[in-house]
Amino acid sequence: AEEDQQQKYYYLRSVGTNIRKKAANFQDSFPEIASDVIVPPFFAPASFFSSVLRISSPGVHLWTHYDVMDNMLLHLVGFKRVLLFLPNQEP
Repeated sequence: AEEDQQQKYYYLRSVGTNIRKKAANFQDSFPEIASDVIVPPFFAPASFFSSVLRISSPGVHLWTHYDVMDNMLLHLVGFKRVLLFLPNQEP
């Protein structure tokens, strides 16, 4: 029927153990895969704030947003389009 023809999208964003008080840390939330990700030494470990794991199905679009902290993107499979803006630009 019509419902079978609609594309289904899936999106997971990890959160901290206490969503209001603890930052996300995918190593704590997903210990089974924690050893598979080696964070390059771009910054001092003491300055590491959080690690958010996002998993999605093909075709998922995330909203335009601004991240306060530095970020690292690990893309494992498929195609990813990332549009970056300079800090003084408004999308």
